[in-house]
Order: sequence, then C-alpha cells, then structure tokens
Amino acid sequence: MGLQELSLIFSCVRRGRRAMKKVQRVGTWLPPQDDFLKIDIDGSSWGNPGPSGIGGVGRDRLGEVVFFFSVHKGQQAHNFMEGLSILYALERSYVLGWHKAICESDSQIIVNLLIEQKVVGINWQLEGIVHQILQVSAIMDKVSFIHIPHEWNRVADCLAKCTSKHGDEWKVEGWENLS
Repeated sequence: MGLQELSLIFSCVRRGRRAMKKVQRVGTWLPPQDDFLKIDIDGSSWGNPGPSGIGGVGRDRLGEVVFFFSVHKGQQAHNFMEGLSILYALERSYVLGWHKAICESDSQIIVNLLIEQKVVGINWQLEGIVHQILQVSAIMDKVSFIHIPHEWNRVADCLAKCTSKHGDEWKVEGWENLS
C-alpha cells in the first residue's frame, strides 16, 4: 500500500471523528483471547443499491494487524455489503490459519440474522450470503458475532467507504508479511 492510500485512510478517520459531534458512545478496543482473531468489518453503499464496497481489519491479542481489506463491489445494497464483508473476512481468517474469530459489526440486522440463524423472509441475495457465512463458520472451531456501535468501527467504516466512493481504482488488501 502506498503512502497516498494510507494518507487517505487516516484523513477519512480523522474527518469521521470531527463529524461525529452528536452522541458519542465511548468504548475501548479489547483484545481477544490468545487463539482468537478479532475482526472489525463494515459494508458501504452510496445509495441502496449504489456504488458499494467492503472493508475490515483483523487483529490478534496484541492488537497487531493480521490482515486488512478495502474492496469495491460494484452496485449493491447496504445489508448485502455488510454480510459480504463478514464472509470475506472469515474466509481470509481461515486461509491464514485462524480457526477462532470474533466478528464485530455495526449492523444489528446482520448480526441478529447470524446469531439467530433465521433467514426466512429476507432478500434471496442476503439469504445466500448468510448461508455462506454460516457454512464457513461451521468449518471453523469457534466464531462469534457481536454488534458494536458505529463509533467503535471507524477503521472498517473508513475502509469500506473509501472503496465504495472511489470505485474500481481503489483496492487495498494486506495479509502477508505485515510485521
């Protein structure tokens, strides 16, 4: 990743902090247990549907970044992007040898669908993503889904928004030799 991309990500996070003057929910990132990976994910859609992207970051118990991603996904609906970001992150975790994960998302809808494992009466595309997430979760040792306030998800939010805003010319991923 180049200096220009990093600068854009950090400026987006800083702008987000200034813009959020209304209600702030204070929180601290807590590390996962030794053999767990904590993944913060987000999906973005400028319109519903509209230009869309997914973003996320996976960190170990020391807070070290294991992987991150920011990938444009064309014209999609917001909830579909939220689900797709979880699927993408879990697949990356598994490929990298992490078999226990905690997925944090600011989408209460998606988190509830995954916890309750009920997909009756939802959009067929979203139903397909939920089924795929549950299949990947089933081959892993332990996966949990946790809803977090939007304010606690700024890095993933910025990664998702940057790619949905900048389109195909923006793709940032890293998961090899990050140390």
